[in-house]
Amino acid sequence: MNLFKNFNVEVFKGKKPPGDKSITTFKELNKLKNLAINKKFVEDNDNILDVFKNIFEKYNLEYPKELFEKLHNDAVPVLRGLKNYHNRTRPKELAQSMGMDIERVDLKSAKTKAYPSGHSAQSMLLAKVASYLHPRYKKEFMKAAENVSNSRLIARVHYPSDSKLGIEIGESMYNYIKNNKNGILHE
Repeated sequence: MNLFKNFNVEVFKGKKPPGDKSITTFKELNKLKNLAINKKFVEDNDNILDVFKNIFEKYNLEYPKELFEKLHNDAVPVLRGLKNYHNRTRPKELAQSMGMDIERVDLKSAKTKAYPSGHSAQSMLLAKVASYLHPRYKKEFMKAAENVSNSRLIARVHYPSDSKLGIEIGESMYNYIKNNKNGILHE
């Protein structure tokens, strides 16, 4: 059964992205255009599960592979549903339609709609769960989530507002499973 089957997405449907022709979106595009592309940083942070597995291995902690894969995979339908609902164009395509040229890192993981950032949501969810399991390493887990989220901006495949909502969703998903008395964090 999907861990997020009864997760309330309605609140996130109500959080609309800035419009394509808004000043906010134009400012976000300019912010992205001024970020230096760091392809290695982007590639190192593209596979969320590997990012967290590496931290567990670094500290000789048992990596909860099945749990993390389930969390990661079960979040996908929620995030895809929200992406399809909001239907926000990726930065490069929108910039081109405005006559702006924005270079990006081409990623297989950036083929859906932009809003919200799934990477930001999933990495925050995993960082919160990892911190729950190993509070001593919370700072490093949270930094990993921040790096994953920032890598999507540096790749120029997300707007800052995509990442912001993604982080909020990841935190909400964590609270959802943490507060579920029969859930995976209460076994």
